[in-house]
Amino acid sequence: MRHNTPPLVTFVGSSDNILVGSSYVRSWAPRLRTSDHNDNGILVPARMWYDIQGKIMEHVLRGCMQAVLEQIQRNPGITSSTILHKLKTLLVAGEVYDILRMLEQRQCIRSKAIAFPARTTLFSGPRLFHTQGT
Repeated sequence: MRHNTPPLVTFVGSSDNILVGSSYVRSWAPRLRTSDHNDNGILVPARMWYDIQGKIMEHVLRGCMQAVLEQIQRNPGITSSTILHKLKTLLVAGEVYDILRMLEQRQCIRSKAIAFPARTTLFSGPRLFHTQGT
């Protein structure tokens, strides 16, 4: 839904990554005016690497990417929540997830989903183990 033209949903938020429908994104993103004649303004996500005019500050973005990539290189297999915990004084959750997406798009990193089995409780049924017959 994010890859449609125009996108149907957009990630917004600075501390939490929230998917918002495109018709509601104007109330979530700050408006920047590029000139006095532009009443609508340009919608820009609230990230530290955007300047006041809405342009990307490459040196800030590169520094943020290096900080995240350094954590990944020091701890291969690190989870995104651990990266967020280690960099919580530098970046908020939305920025970390945006940087991870950028690094993945540039093929600097790969991400894998981890599924943990449900915890066994007093009221959970017995688990069945299947063996293949030969």
